[in-house]
Amino acid sequence: MEPQLRGGELNKYQEKEECEDVKCIAYWDFDPKDWEKCVELTNQLAEERKKDPKKYPTRISENYSMAGEHMGFILYEVDKDEQITNLWAHYFPFMVFEFVPIFEAAKTTAAIRQRMKK
Repeated sequence: MEPQLRGGELNKYQEKEECEDVKCIAYWDFDPKDWEKCVELTNQLAEERKKDPKKYPTRISENYSMAGEHMGFILYEVDKDEQITNLWAHYFPFMVFEFVPIFEAAKTTAAIRQRMKK
């Protein structure tokens, strides 16, 4: 199963040269029976990031879990689509991700106001 990216492909948000890296909220979920494997993979990922920091999205928050659940979220900054694919492949088939691009509300409000003036 491919990682989900709500709102289309990441590169649609990065088409313009002046576009900053896209920030995403990554929701994750796993089967509780795979908990140990997910912890092991997370530790491996930390080591891989030291060797090749651009291979995966950049963490911009702590990893949060939902109380009493086997799901959670983390915020990432993404340079290119391949980083999401690499992260997804690293955890496959033990963890499922959904990536949602996020934007600062002030910037989206300004864009909407500008659009409404036309």
